[in-house]
Amino acid sequence: MIAVATWTYALGKELGFPEATAEFRRQLEAPDWESLPCVRVITRLRGLTDELSLYHDPAATIMSKARSRAYHAARKVDADVWVCVDDDVEADLGTLRSLLEAVAGDTPRMVLAPCITRGSNVVNVALEPGAPLVRVLDSGARLARARAGGFGLVALNRAAMQLMETAYRGLDFQDDDGEHKMALFLELLDDGMWLGEDVAFCRRAVLCGVKLEALLEGFTVHAGARLDLAEVAGMPVLGGPAASPGPER
Repeated sequence: MIAVATWTYALGKELGFPEATAEFRRQLEAPDWESLPCVRVITRLRGLTDELSLYHDPAATIMSKARSRAYHAARKVDADVWVCVDDDVEADLGTLRSLLEAVAGDTPRMVLAPCITRGSNVVNVALEPGAPLVRVLDSGARLARARAGGFGLVALNRAAMQLMETAYRGLDFQDDDGEHKMALFLELLDDGMWLGEDVAFCRRAVLCGVKLEALLEGFTVHAGARLDLAEVAGMPVLGGPAASPGPER
């Protein structure tokens, strides 16, 4: 099973939260090129699996809590793969296939599909120095080792989620519904630097042994800005200048 999570706060603010939920459902029933980008991603993912569980939040304002709630929902349905997609992010079918292929298996993996950050030419991933290509999938898609990145479009497998839960047992909170949920997206202070919820989650994942990678094949679109993932290694990335690819292995 694939569990997909998305957040549509902008639509909720525009229409009102109940109305935004109704509009989101309407778009899912009849997706077209005027639908939200995330709706088109969800529609494509539905064509790649026999079973899909959807988590939608139209009222997310504290993203560390919103993403932690979505993580909890994915674990409740015992998803094989958890996919997060922001409302303004899109990827084509081939890219989504590669993303799912990249997290298949029992090795704890988390794979980022890089996006251009809004209003810039910076890619929302922090690659390892030299950005060595660590894997080539059967489909031919390439992946590079990453340190952290944004959750515009991300996939984690069940093994990664289980590993993090074991490593961070006790890092939980009681939610408004009375359930205890893991606060894996809780923001961090690191030597005076404020790490947002996405980077904090990545930091926790890497520290406990999850293999974190960036997909370097395919295309994403964020807020209308299209990115050829094959060009990521030569572009400005979070936390530093462009990285140069190393030898494949």
